[in-house]
Amino acid sequence: MNQSPRARVVASGIVVVGLGVFALIAFSSVGHAGTPGQQLQAWVKDTGLGPTVGGLQGDDRAIATVVATKRGTAAIHTTCAVLVDDASTATSNLPTPDTAVTQLLARGYQLEYRAGNDCYAAGASGANLLIRSAHERSAGLGLVDQALALVARRTGAAVPTTTTTAPSSGGLFG
Repeated sequence: MNQSPRARVVASGIVVVGLGVFALIAFSSVGHAGTPGQQLQAWVKDTGLGPTVGGLQGDDRAIATVVATKRGTAAIHTTCAVLVDDASTATSNLPTPDTAVTQLLARGYQLEYRAGNDCYAAGASGANLLIRSAHERSAGLGLVDQALALVARRTGAAVPTTTTTAPSSGGLFG
């Protein structure tokens, strides 16, 4: 059965939301020791929040570069698919022990996921979808930044978002 691209996006979104709900149920059933700030700090460390966010930031920069330099549909598809995958992985780390942080991250990750799907669907010729994707990426990272600021306030420690490796030539594959 052939599904339209829009139907695939909707189905993928439902899967991502379903995983988030499953994770929420799983996380809430496990006992966590310490103060709320200590629990949040442990979650940040255990899930690798900093590198996860750093990866999304890098994905967003890669998409902007590929679009701006007009590298074509194949390059756009590749970079956008990476963002979709990374946003899905980030969502699977939710929930956090802090409801407000969870809500900000969930909304930010959802926008990043949607941005990846929109830019994938746009390819090199869908200018309106590429513009929408850029807005979604900006809004998504804005929400993630708000979550990081809240984590810093609640734990007393900033979350570094650098990744351990970076492509040497600015491309996806080094």
